[in-house]
Amino acid sequence: MKRIVICLVVMIGFVGVCGAQNELAKIEYGEAETAFQEQKYKKTLAHLETVKALLGSTNAKVMYLEILSRHQVYLFDKQFNVSKDFAETYGLDPKTYLENTLINLNSLVADYDTYKNIKNIGLESKESYAKKILEVEQRLKDIDANGYKDVTKEITLIEASKRIENLSDTYIASFEASVPLAKLKEVYMINKEHKALNVGMDDFTLGGKLYEAKKYKEARPYYQKACDAGNTMACTALKNLITTIENGG
Repeated sequence: MKRIVICLVVMIGFVGVCGAQNELAKIEYGEAETAFQEQKYKKTLAHLETVKALLGSTNAKVMYLEILSRHQVYLFDKQFNVSKDFAETYGLDPKTYLENTLINLNSLVADYDTYKNIKNIGLESKESYAKKILEVEQRLKDIDANGYKDVTKEITLIEASKRIENLSDTYIASFEASVPLAKLKEVYMINKEHKALNVGMDDFTLGGKLYEAKKYKEARPYYQKACDAGNTMACTALKNLITTIENGG
């Protein structure tokens, strides 16, 4: 009898803890929704990570908001972040790209009140853009003083896109029959966009590593394979690689 009572006390205590965690998760999720409506997508993701930690898992609502938030962060980073290798892949001069980025950021800060009334553009705080302006200005100064070595940041767009693709794959496979059609369609369209971006990405990445090691002839078949699969970045990289080889690289 004593053992049964102890077990009941333990079970009640466990249920109480779980219940408290669920309530805290609801509070955090509410904060995530508020941040999303305010277009503060990185803040949204931070709240969602707390929700998942409290629940010990995820669910359709959490995953849906995470996919949308990660996609918005990706779109912003794609517009404003660049590395030397990323710029050169697209046939751009990194310094020119950064100078154009600086113009765009200054314009964004100057017209911030106009932009903040436009929905779904992934707008961050005005202070965040002011900080980015200082970072870009410093990167340009470093380029002028030291050249490109160790100046530009490592690009993470490929990894971010692959994560969104995998997350949306899981959402579709797990919740296709149970979520509203509008939400399913939204996630499906995001999934299609990132699948198109990531086609042939393994070969493109391998080719990139060989290119970095200056093994140009070895990199070529990987770029070719990725390009043939429909990866536009690989096609551009292949074109630049052929030019490098023809110039004696």
